[in-house]
Amino acid sequence: MLTISGTVLSQNPVSWSIHQSEDKSSISIHAQIESGWHIYSLHVDENAGPASTKFYFDKSDAFELVGQVSEPPSDEVFDENFQAKLRFFENQVTFEQKVKVLNNDTLTGSVVYMACNEDLCLPPQESKFKLKLIPPHE
Repeated sequence: MLTISGTVLSQNPVSWSIHQSEDKSSISIHAQIESGWHIYSLHVDENAGPASTKFYFDKSDAFELVGQVSEPPSDEVFDENFQAKLRFFENQVTFEQKVKVLNNDTLTGSVVYMACNEDLCLPPQESKFKLKLIPPHE
């Protein structure tokens, strides 16, 4: 497992880790979020204000993405910062991307996310990730 992180304004309430599933059919990208902070869903109305969480995968001949990144269910909650009902995650969340691994190589990419607490929001941050992929037959 590889841990990734970024720093903005010397404050970073989110740490990330990434790993490949045992059956080699997906990757999980886990966010550990400090108490009192949250990050937003993949599905946020662009007019609501906050930046949704977005994943970017560098193209490679080593794998094919299968579908889109998925997230666990979350409740829609009124967000005081944006005065809107939004979906976000507190404490921790694991996103999943199904993949078809074609050969041993490294998956690289990044996640862009916005972390907020009840008083402030940090500007969107980018954390890069890298993971050595193993094909299912190995």
